[in-house]
Amino acid sequence: MLAEELGRTPTAKEFDNDQRTASFTAVQKRFGSWNKFLEEAGLNTNFSYARVSDEELIQQAQMLARELGRTPTMREFEKDQRTASPAAIQKRFGSWNKFLEEAGLNTNFSYARVSDEELIQQAQMLARELGRTPTMREFEKDQRTASPAAIQKRFGSWNKFLEEAGLKINKKRGVDTTKKTAK
Repeated sequence: MLAEELGRTPTAKEFDNDQRTASFTAVQKRFGSWNKFLEEAGLNTNFSYARVSDEELIQQAQMLARELGRTPTMREFEKDQRTASPAAIQKRFGSWNKFLEEAGLNTNFSYARVSDEELIQQAQMLARELGRTPTMREFEKDQRTASPAAIQKRFGSWNKFLEEAGLKINKKRGVDTTKKTAK
């Protein structure tokens, strides 16, 4: 289906980003590798980043940095169809920051060093811009904010984070999560 739409074999990244397909991780678990999956599906195997030199990977990072005007995040690298996956890069270079250093780019800001107050300010800023409480998905897509996973780890849950930020908790699947149980 995706191969027909693209007119070629999809990349693992394209496959993983398509909401209609299984995750790349599920494919790897079931078939052992992306190329084995493609072979089973009767598709041509894709270009392998194993054959891409370190210099070519570094050039990808530098290209994206020039376009953005700053060091790209792992999320931005993951979403760009022209670049290798951050997982492959981390495997090759040992870590994302080591890769950025090799590319001559500033290492990305670490949310481990951000205070709870700064995270709360991010939520309040986004809420002001939206005119309502941001969803986890909106927070995830905004490049100025920490990932919801990091926030949940720090605060225990997304709703606890929203409460700490003084924001209204979003309703989920028609259930009002703001109701308290009677004592």
